Amino acid sequence: MILHRVQVAHWRSILDAVELGPFSEQINVIHAPNGTGKSSIFEAVRRALFDSHQVGGLEIEAVRPWGRALAPRVEVEFSRGQVRYRISKSFLDHPSAQLLRFEDGRFLPLAEGRSADARLREILGAAAAPGRGLSKPEHWGWAQALWAPQGSLRLESLSPSLTENLRAALGAQIEDESGSRLEQLIRERYAAYFAAGGKPKRGRHAPPVAAWQAELPNLEIERQRWLMAQEAYEQASRNVEDARNRRAQAVRESDELRHAAGSAQRQFALWTQIQTELESLRLTEKNSAELHRHLNDSLQRIADARTEVAALEQSIAASEQERAVLSAEQKGLQLTLEHAQQAKQVTETQRAAERLLSAQLHQARDFISETTAAEALRRRTRSIREREEAILSLQRNRSSLVAPSKKQLAEIRRLHSEIALARTALEVSSIRLRVRPDKDAVVRRQGEADPRFLSPGDATEFTGSPSVEIEIEGFGTVRASGPEGEFPRHEAALSSATERLARLTQSFPSPDPEPLQQALDEATEIERNIHEAQERLGELLEGKEASHWDAELAALTASIQQRLARFPEWASNPPSVQTLQTAYDELRRQTDQAVQSADVALEQARNACAAVEQRAGTMEATLVETRRSLESARRRLAQWTQDGKSDLLRQNESNEALLAWNVARTLTQKAQQQLDAIPGDPANALEKLQRQLTALDDSAARARDEENTAIGRLHTHTTEGPYSKLAACEERIAALKERIARETLQMDAVRLLHDTVAEIKAAAIAAVAAPVEKAAGRMIARIAGPKLGSIALTENFAPCGIHPAASSQRVGLDNFSGGEQEQLFLVCRLALAEVLARQERQLVVLDDVLNATDTGRLARVLALLEDAAEHLQIVILTCHPERYRALNGAEFFELKPK
Repeated sequence: MILHRVQVAHWRSILDAVELGPFSEQINVIHAPNGTGKSSIFEAVRRALFDSHQVGGLEIEAVRPWGRALAPRVEVEFSRGQVRYRISKSFLDHPSAQLLRFEDGRFLPLAEGRSADARLREILGAAAAPGRGLSKPEHWGWAQALWAPQGSLRLESLSPSLTENLRAALGAQIEDESGSRLEQLIRERYAAYFAAGGKPKRGRHAPPVAAWQAELPNLEIERQRWLMAQEAYEQASRNVEDARNRRAQAVRESDELRHAAGSAQRQFALWTQIQTELESLRLTEKNSAELHRHLNDSLQRIADARTEVAALEQSIAASEQERAVLSAEQKGLQLTLEHAQQAKQVTETQRAAERLLSAQLHQARDFISETTAAEALRRRTRSIREREEAILSLQRNRSSLVAPSKKQLAEIRRLHSEIALARTALEVSSIRLRVRPDKDAVVRRQGEADPRFLSPGDATEFTGSPSVEIEIEGFGTVRASGPEGEFPRHEAALSSATERLARLTQSFPSPDPEPLQQALDEATEIERNIHEAQERLGELLEGKEASHWDAELAALTASIQQRLARFPEWASNPPSVQTLQTAYDELRRQTDQAVQSADVALEQARNACAAVEQRAGTMEATLVETRRSLESARRRLAQWTQDGKSDLLRQNESNEALLAWNVARTLTQKAQQQLDAIPGDPANALEKLQRQLTALDDSAARARDEENTAIGRLHTHTTEGPYSKLAACEERIAALKERIARETLQMDAVRLLHDTVAEIKAAAIAAVAAPVEKAAGRMIARIAGPKLGSIALTENFAPCGIHPAASSQRVGLDNFSGGEQEQLFLVCRLALAEVLARQERQLVVLDDVLNATDTGRLARVLALLEDAAEHLQIVILTCHPERYRALNGAEFFELKPK
């Protein structure tokens, strides 16, 4: 299918009728800003081709322009199978449909109403429209693979009808009638044993082997029970002997342990007594030590407080004397600061005169700079005009010269060589028959009406292929023949090359390559001169327009005139920057010296005042803090001496506490030595011996009980007879395993046959999809290189993964970036389009795709689209036309916003 023209009105945001076309049969780019209606036009084309004009529901109501009672209309012109059609449809209000066919130079009605809808779907090979609502991609026929609406570049699955068409286009013949019958028999036998998932059937439909396999564990359990019974009998015999030995050993060990427990009991009593005395002595030692430290701390705090009070009283007296001295010094420095501020004000007058002279100096410098720049700009503008005139002259000479391109000239030379070769081949493959009679003769070529009259000695030649036959009166017929097939082929090649050469050179003054080469060389030289002149002009323009330099010159001239208005004497006598600079430097030096001296004096006065003020503030803060500390020290001293004791009494109490501490420490050390003389932990040792003695008594009792129990079990196992029953059970198990093995072998054979047929069928389907996978892999390699590997398709031709070159595992599409995914789906659609375009040229529509593709890969995608345009018509809808400007031969259609 090829699209020629589209007209849409009253469709979503499109109010006035919008017409696009005629479209190129190769690449077309429809571009406009967002919200202008690009996707609406593509939607209208789909509804016109695949939906009934009487469709209803909320989906078709949504295409009506918002807030307007307008009926959506669309008209599409297209070709299918070399026949051109036009479909016109109106939806919702007074729906209508008319299908026309191009006949005898005009469109004539072909069908109307429902007949037009049905005939159109038949022409396009589309599936029947849905019962209700708008059509889905599965109703679009081949367009399901070739058209990608906005946001729907992903190719999930193809409809069964499209899949069959693709297989037919690829020449697929998966199965015949006999193969189908055999496969049906295998499936029936397989279904008798296995469920749909491949697992053996269960429940009431399970094969007999399932019941046998269910019986086998029961027999195994029974066998295991008799094995355990046999082992239990043997174990019971051993248990009787073991229990007797354990009981005798426990009695002997219990007697020995009772003697050791008596010694441990006596040592534990002594250890407990010493431990109690040691705890009491340690408490006495601790209390004596704490009392001694408390009394010493009190004596030290009282002495420190008295020393601190005396020191603080001396510091306060010294600070008050220093404060009086600082007050007198501060008054003198304040008077000095006032004198320095008055001197600073005098220097401001000198600085104003300096600023006036500085302004005049800057004006003079700018005047000289602008005058020089204006002269340079005048020279530049003159050179720009001269270069522009030279370029116009060269361009006029080039436009008057008719010359071919290098590609055209190469093609002309190739056609001349092809003509010469064809002529030579024609001569070589021709049959030549030369006749020279010895007397008058009349010669006539078969098929020619007029004879040739020859005199003696005259010669004539007849040429042709594959044979030449002549008749000589009075002599007979002469026939010469050669190989068949060569002469017509060379003659056709010569005619074709001559016609192509005439078409190619019809716009040139001569078909001869040499004059055309001279014209091409002359055109190339002129173009080179134009390029060099444009480069020199570009150097002068520096990337700007010529008007920019004219405007800059005018601005400089206006600025110079403004300065002359302030200093008119500069028009005849330009200012001397050097003289003004010298005067300004001298005035500035004098002013700087005066300002510097005044600043130094003022700064020194300010610093001195600030230093004295800071010292006075610090002194006052220190005095306040010292007085506060003195009050605090006096309060602490009064608190620590409020008990009324003398220093001598406090010292005697401290000495008595120290003596009591030393006595308690000596007694504690003696008790610890007695405790250390007792080895280990008597309490722990006694506890362990008692637990061991209890455990031995329990062990002896258990051993007695176990001995009695083991004797009873031995009698029970003897009455069961486990040996004979174990042998009978093992015979039944062997017979059942043999039956299961035979049935399992038969089931495995059926499974193998079923899986082999499925694999062969899958291989056949994969062979059908292989050309599409190969084409898609070739395209993605051109875009992203070989690293992605090959593309895997399902049996319905939908992409399902990638086989990377560096891995043997297939990778799902969701593991790739958004840009790579859209490139993968694009090449899959183009590969399917190649298959569908084998019979006739097909239309590919891409609505706002490649949004996540980077600039480098986009360039390779564009080259791929150019190659595909050799056998496909491609329509691209985008809001970024600049991304597709590099497409050779593409037609651009701008949909302007209303």
